[in-house]
Amino acid sequence: MTEALARELSHSDVKILYLAPRATDTAINSPQVRAMNKELGNTMDPPEKVADALIDLIKSKKRRRFIGFPETLFARINGAFPSLVDNAIAKQLPKIKSFFAN
Repeated sequence: MTEALARELSHSDVKILYLAPRATDTAINSPQVRAMNKELGNTMDPPEKVADALIDLIKSKKRRRFIGFPETLFARINGAFPSLVDNAIAKQLPKIKSFFAN
């Protein structure tokens, strides 16, 4: 959606940017979310790191910014081969659901 909007507004003064943070360590995350991220090996970045990345993106001439590895690779694979990402997530889904089953 971001890409389409950027194309539609490319001849205007509006600048569309895309920031793809990974999990962010904030108080909104429940203990279940924290446990799930730990189990899945997901890194949780401090909000300051995400804010710094956003500021850097705004100041740069770039349109996109991805935070972290392997998330950056995962996002690029999703753009080219979404079915690979669908399959990878589907394999993790039972583990993910186990943290929220009540």
